[in-house]
Amino acid sequence: MVIDQTLHSIISIIFLITYYSTIGFLLHPLFFSNKRSYRINFNEATLLGLIANIFFLYLWNLFYPINENGFITFVLICLSVGLKYKPIKRIKNVYENFEIRLIIFLLIITIWIGFLANNKIGPYDLGLYHLQVIKWAENFHIIKGIGNLHHRLGFSCSDWLLTSQVNVVFNTNLFLWTHGAIYLIIGFVNFLYEPVFSKNRLKRSEKIIRILYLPILINFCFTSFPGTSSDLPVFFFTSIISLYYFRFIIYKKKNSLNLIFITATLGLSSKLSFGAIIIGLIISLLFKTPEIKSHKKHIPWSILFLSLATLFLWSSRNIITTGYPFYPYSEIAFPVEWKMEKQKVEMAKNQITIHAQGYANLKSLSYVEKLNWYYQKITVQHRRIEIYYPVIIGIFGMISSLFLIKKRLFEIIFLTLPSILPMFLWTQIPNGRFFCSSFWWFGIMLAVYPLVKITKGFKLHYFCFLVILFSISIHTFDRLGSPKNFLPTYNRSKIPEVFTKKITNEEGLTYFKPKSGDQCWDSPLPCTPEPEFWLRNVIQTNQNNLQEGFRVNMK
Repeated sequence: MVIDQTLHSIISIIFLITYYSTIGFLLHPLFFSNKRSYRINFNEATLLGLIANIFFLYLWNLFYPINENGFITFVLICLSVGLKYKPIKRIKNVYENFEIRLIIFLLIITIWIGFLANNKIGPYDLGLYHLQVIKWAENFHIIKGIGNLHHRLGFSCSDWLLTSQVNVVFNTNLFLWTHGAIYLIIGFVNFLYEPVFSKNRLKRSEKIIRILYLPILINFCFTSFPGTSSDLPVFFFTSIISLYYFRFIIYKKKNSLNLIFITATLGLSSKLSFGAIIIGLIISLLFKTPEIKSHKKHIPWSILFLSLATLFLWSSRNIITTGYPFYPYSEIAFPVEWKMEKQKVEMAKNQITIHAQGYANLKSLSYVEKLNWYYQKITVQHRRIEIYYPVIIGIFGMISSLFLIKKRLFEIIFLTLPSILPMFLWTQIPNGRFFCSSFWWFGIMLAVYPLVKITKGFKLHYFCFLVILFSISIHTFDRLGSPKNFLPTYNRSKIPEVFTKKITNEEGLTYFKPKSGDQCWDSPLPCTPEPEFWLRNVIQTNQNNLQEGFRVNMK
């Protein structure tokens, strides 16, 4: 049984890798120059495949549920584009640059992650609302005012739509467990294979940056996989964008801006909090406006268009589901009839802050008490990996820089600039999983040049080995009590069955509610754990058709 379910996981992960990278390969010449279209790499292909698929799903779900027809349509579009741009020559180029060691590496990592998929599925929010979002997308096109039914259904994560697509195509829920593997695998390619095993000639500083991301990447293998956590893609996109930002600022790599556009879009479509990274990037790049203008001819405007179009569809989706383009922020709203009550939106936003603060009243604490509270927050045993360790790395980097590389201090500080705003937001919403990627960005950029100087004359293979040992130690000792191990052999648990009760409010809205707890899981639609008080004025726009959505009677 365990072997069978592991094999199924491995096969599904291989499909995901092949699917997204192939889509990227087919579309690459459409968005990049013809000259470079024959030199596509795995990283570029997969990221392009992801954003193209997300753009299509956003557009498709405006009119249709996510189904097999949508998948076939998208694949046919990609094939028609790919066949237009000399596919034989491009395939030949890929074959000539083929690295058998990359395939071996991918296979080994895939097998291991296939075993990890035997762990208990999570997070708690999967049962609370993630699965319900996926189920709505599979059965209906986008629902007007669905946030009125349950405020969490208004939250948007593109990864849930991607999961929905492959679940529908293969008529299985297996991808609920395995879809996140795509981010882990690309992460290991970038942070382990590229700096240690690849034939690509990377600068020593870039190799060190990649290796230093391994501890938090390995941590995410256990804390955010398997399942539908939005924290995993946010970490991945933050770490990847930091690499491209470094390459653009330090080495003036002309194509880095293209990947920054794509990755930034993917990050924001995964979680609104990623917007802090984007703001930091914009501010930083404004200082480099002359350099960007000099690279203008190298920027594929089609990439910029794809990114902006995807963000437009993402924002439009928020408006349709809640009435607010940047939900759960209520400052900007559209006067649509299905708009959520501002009070309810504020409640949704405040719940995030309250939960992050652990119901502590920080405003009532003195400055010293606040510092002590934050220190306790980051040194909790199973949370140290999120904030505490990157802060230590950053302190080491700052002190070392003062003695070893004084001339590059301004450059080092500039490299950290996009991560500062998210770290400040953490002081307001102190939940490490929201912003830990930014702390790692900050710490790594501070430490990279001192480590380049300290490790000079040593092979980075040894440095990488030490970092991996450190990562294993964190999981083994610092996460004491964690039920997850490196090679789990559990029988994969099924999606829990939930007993519900049918409720009809005074406006005639009939819905299902869990008899105990607040997780709907795979319950019939519409299901919501929302308190009856918040639903008393909610109306189903058409009593005979859920597709018409929900609104609030403002009497």
